[in-house]
Amino acid sequence: MVTLSGDSNRDDTTTPVPDHVNPDGAISDMYSYSEGDSEIVTRILDRLGANASDPLEISLACHSDAEFTGMPAALQAETTTLLGFELDDEAADGSVELTPVAGLRTGLRVRAIRDATNQSHALWRSMLTHTELPILSALICDALLTARAEAGVDHATRTVSCYTALCADLSLDPLHRALAIARANTIARRRRMPQEEAVRSEALTFAAAAVGAHMPDGVVARVLIPLSSAPATYAMMNGERTQIRSILDLAASSYVDPTSADWIADCRRNLATTGAERTAATREQVAMYIATAESEDAGFRKMHWATEASNLASRYGDTESRDRAVRLMQSIPAESMGWEAHESTVTLPISALRSHVRRYKFSADWRQALRVFLASKSPSGDYQQNVASSRASSAGSIRRLVSRVTFGSHGLPERRDGDFDEEELVRTEQFAIGASGILLDLELKEIERRFGKPPRTEIASWVSVTFGCDLDYAYQFAHTLHLHWVGAFSDSARVAIALVEAGARRLLLLLDEPIYRVERGTSPGRFPAMDFYVDKLEELELDADWVRALRTTLLDPGMNLRNMAAHGFKFEFAPSEAAVLIRLAGLFCAMPIGKESDADRSMLREPLAAARRPLRRRRSWHWV
Repeated sequence: MVTLSGDSNRDDTTTPVPDHVNPDGAISDMYSYSEGDSEIVTRILDRLGANASDPLEISLACHSDAEFTGMPAALQAETTTLLGFELDDEAADGSVELTPVAGLRTGLRVRAIRDATNQSHALWRSMLTHTELPILSALICDALLTARAEAGVDHATRTVSCYTALCADLSLDPLHRALAIARANTIARRRRMPQEEAVRSEALTFAAAAVGAHMPDGVVARVLIPLSSAPATYAMMNGERTQIRSILDLAASSYVDPTSADWIADCRRNLATTGAERTAATREQVAMYIATAESEDAGFRKMHWATEASNLASRYGDTESRDRAVRLMQSIPAESMGWEAHESTVTLPISALRSHVRRYKFSADWRQALRVFLASKSPSGDYQQNVASSRASSAGSIRRLVSRVTFGSHGLPERRDGDFDEEELVRTEQFAIGASGILLDLELKEIERRFGKPPRTEIASWVSVTFGCDLDYAYQFAHTLHLHWVGAFSDSARVAIALVEAGARRLLLLLDEPIYRVERGTSPGRFPAMDFYVDKLEELELDADWVRALRTTLLDPGMNLRNMAAHGFKFEFAPSEAAVLIRLAGLFCAMPIGKESDADRSMLREPLAAARRPLRRRRSWHWV
């Protein structure tokens, strides 16, 4: 019935196990009802609960009571199980259920109420006739009702009466009183009982008193949230709606914080009869978030509340409030965010770098050297190896358990709680692309050092004839090489970004893919953006290594170089970044696809085959 869960590896101390607990940790379900059991139990519980403010206090008192621990083990187990039921209000509509105290927050596993045996039902019925404790009477009545051992109208009416009486008992804990009247409302509403209107009236009286007495806002919320929903047995009149709104007004002035603003706004939206009333509720809620943001000194907390305000306004279609929140987000200085930059340096032996570019020593001329460059592997490396590496490095990471927000280079939040494994994979790929960029830059410099700068027209002609590449595209590729060789890395990168997009579009058109977006309404006809091209190439089974290189280098999530350059967030490019972009542009130069055919489509799986075929592979060359 009840199981205490713990970590057996915590220490060498052995925890004593009660006699009524099985060795495997499960309390015996072999209870058999006997006459007199209920009198013993109710006498003890009535005594222990005489001054208790909720059932939990009774349960805690039992474990230190000599008379209780002297009862038969099976009877202790049954009693502990009964006291392990609690009122739970986790439902979004504010309805309250009687459920076992279970889950990660308690460490307990309690038998479900509907799994109770007939022997348990007999004990509960008998206890109900002996107890004089209102808390226990309400608990037993609800347990029988929830277990469907007593499902009649009379028993449901008795259960509602018991909970209503608890709400009026000033000696009880305010939270338990609120849950009690909310549970009474839930039962009356679901069973469409004639007592529903009276119960709602009692709940309103309690809520008004709770606000006036400055009880915690959670007490008031547990009553007003279900009351803001329409009753099941009668039509809510304007008088009742006005009464609820007046209590909400008092709550709004008494509980000035975003958490309270959330449930108050939910109640107002539930009560609203017009779109204007719903919009007013949302604006009041957003205004609280914005006021909280403006009161913060730290930029990061200010950004958090302003972002939440923007998301909230967008969710409910309040454009005016959303714009106000976005203006606040944009006004937060980057220096107030408290960012910290952590750099790490990896030192590579000069001999290792020389060894990498040594392959160009065997090139007879610049043509063969460029073929070697165009035959090199994907800058992001092997996709499957990256997946395995990212999962191994992030295994057990605490980052998986916490909320994560990604900010862009513009200093504003871009996304929250993305796919953790994908984020780690992108992180691994970005590191690989950074390292590849350094090596690719060295390769281009080595080609220029050995063979000088061949004329653009000669490079373009050779690329076009050798790989069947469009002559204009080949000329622009040659132009990027020359810009890189003369040190104009940023200019070279900007041309290469446009070349990659043009190359992907040209490839899909050659494969006769229907990619053009025709005119629709006021939207003119156009070709789609780069992310569509990458998705389409992935669908056509382009080598996954190159799909990932394109996506991680150019798009978001990733380095997002294409969008950052296009929208004015990045103007300067490092030599390594430019080299990677040139290599990606070279991918579309080296695939000799002339027209759509099955052979051309199959080439997508091995896009470098044509570039590699004439080369004599040497032992120190590693191609993937």
